[in-house]
Parts: sequence; C-alpha cells; structure tokens
Amino acid sequence: MTYQLRDTFILNGQEYGIEQIISNNYSWFNPYHYGFSPYYTCTACWRGYQCCYAINEGRLNLITLNINNNGDKYPTFKKIEADIIKSHNWFSASYNNIFFDFKFTGKVIVAKDFIYEKYRDYCDYPSIWMHEKVVELYFRRGKLISVSDKSQEMNYKRYCDE
Repeated sequence: MTYQLRDTFILNGQEYGIEQIISNNYSWFNPYHYGFSPYYTCTACWRGYQCCYAINEGRLNLITLNINNNGDKYPTFKKIEADIIKSHNWFSASYNNIFFDFKFTGKVIVAKDFIYEKYRDYCDYPSIWMHEKVVELYFRRGKLISVSDKSQEMNYKRYCDE
C-alpha cells in the first residue's frame, strides 16, 4: 500500500507530521462537514485533501486546506477564496491563512525526523516510534491543555525492540 500523504502541524515554528488523533467524539476537522466533496487524484492521498494545523493564541487552528473538490468548484471557505493551482500536482486548490479555530477535544500525536533505516527493517506501515521527535498535544474544546515530549519513550521502544 502506498504511504499516505500526512496532514502537518506547525509547532514552535517546526513542521511535524500528524501521526495519530485520539478522541471519543468526532470534533476533528472534516471538509465534508463544510460542504466539500473531496476526491483523490493520486493513491498517495485517498482522502483527496491535506491540512496544516497550528496553535494560535493557545487554540487549535486549521491553517491550510489543500483539496480536490467534486466538480472542481471551490467556494469561499471561512471568508477565504481558493487559490486555484494551475499546474495540477496532487491538489487543484489551496485555502491559505484560514486560522479556523475548531472545538476538538482529545490528543494529537505529532512526529518529525523519520528514521528511514528503521522503516527498511520493519517492512510494515511506519510506526510513531520510527521518528526522532514525538510530541503529544492535548486539547479540550480547541484549547491547548498540555504538551508532552514523548521522544525519550520512543527512543526506549526503538532500542528495546531490537
């Protein structure tokens, strides 16, 4: 199976990939809830969209939405006009600088600095512990409650499994 294009998260000015979202409700951003009908153009992104998130003034925000929308119609979203991408890569449009604050409750695990040697040895879908830097973010109704660096735990897991 093709490794899927990840959503990203900007944390302290650095870009992380979102590895896991843990929640008991359905409060994570979903473009279907806002009238979009994404479609895929590449097997590396079956969802047909990719998002970038960040923390702004202590709150979880959607910053960018890259998307292919059914019928190639791109309405105004949160007062932002779509930037139509002429040289079609993976997405036909991008909404930038959205700063959409949504009420997610749960944990988001983000990671960066993938260790490629571990993936070659593992022969399965990449795991969170295959990253040098792993951070767990906890939100309540969109407000950042805590940030926990899990990098040492992942380092322990990497070397205890060998």
